[in-house]
Amino acid sequence: MKRFISLFVPLLIIVLSLISMNIEAQTSAITGTVLSDDGTPLSGVTIAVKGKPQATTTNNNGVFTIIVSIGESLEVSYVGYQPQTFIINNFNSLQITLSKSAEKSQLDEVVVVGYGTQRKSNVTGAVTSVDIDKTLGSRPIADVGRGLQGAVPGLSVRVPSGEVGSDPLIRIRGFVGSIAGSSLPLILVNNVEIPSIQMINPNDIEEITILKDASATSIYGAKAAFGVILITTKKGSKVQGNKLSYSGNFSWQDPAKKLEIAGIDGLQYTLDAHKNMKASGPAGGFWRISEESLQKAREWDAKYGSTVGKFDPVVYNRDWYWDGTDKYGIRIYDPIDAMVKKNAFTQNHNLSLNGKSGNTMYNVGLGYLNQQGMMKLMMTSHDILPI
Repeated sequence: MKRFISLFVPLLIIVLSLISMNIEAQTSAITGTVLSDDGTPLSGVTIAVKGKPQATTTNNNGVFTIIVSIGESLEVSYVGYQPQTFIINNFNSLQITLSKSAEKSQLDEVVVVGYGTQRKSNVTGAVTSVDIDKTLGSRPIADVGRGLQGAVPGLSVRVPSGEVGSDPLIRIRGFVGSIAGSSLPLILVNNVEIPSIQMINPNDIEEITILKDASATSIYGAKAAFGVILITTKKGSKVQGNKLSYSGNFSWQDPAKKLEIAGIDGLQYTLDAHKNMKASGPAGGFWRISEESLQKAREWDAKYGSTVGKFDPVVYNRDWYWDGTDKYGIRIYDPIDAMVKKNAFTQNHNLSLNGKSGNTMYNVGLGYLNQQGMMKLMMTSHDILPI
């Protein structure tokens, strides 16, 4: 019996040593990379061993190293992204991709307003963030104001005229201010006031926040009484390297409805209406119309209608005459065809250089916009049309 025990004890020691060596062999350092769903490395991501105090974070390139054993679980978490858990089966390098959280992150519970913060529950309905990709991305818009039309509840954007480059009228808290004051909202780009929203290139914008609450005056003063539009421009990259990107679009505009102008019949309608009103004097405005001039207009259309061009000079006694009191026009023309284009071309090009070098982040953007109007170019002095 003693001999058996003397043989068993050393054998037991050997077995326990082998088990201990096997356990130690199953613990090692593992490396990995954490990326966002668009392939961008994420820095500051927390990687922790479940149930143990070991934890680390990713560097600027999204790389981490941690000591772990086979069978243990790694918990990967990052603000704004869905957390993930991985069971370690081997010590091969890991590549982890995190997806943005479908639900609003915890940061949304605190809203940054000017130079301070408020709880979201206290400012619901007073602060609105604009989805830049959905609102401004890949759209042939000439300026930010027109791009915001219909995008933000409570924000009124009205284009006063069809003139190319006209400044849109933006209102947040009503259209009527004081007698001498303005009802325009305060527009800030990186906390610097600008007089017009057209001064900023839509492609350079990272974020737009609309402050609709009157409490914005406590931060920005009396100019914020009718709301504030906060614009943040794009910043440099968080990872080392350079990124050159280009975007462009081409578009054509045409009249929403075909406009038709009456010819000889229009002159007849004008003369008949004048008679029905039993008005005194000849009909018409700058050019007068009478039974005599109407008949001459019919003769002119039969004789010159197919030969005289719309931009040919107006000739006295052929296209119009004067009876000593009034001027009568007998030349027929189509002002819509003479002054309005059938379509107008617009092109927009954007070139941006984004990157990081050492501790310096940079973003340089160049934009080119060429928008043609629907009106044709002004004519020279000898290309005068009849009115």
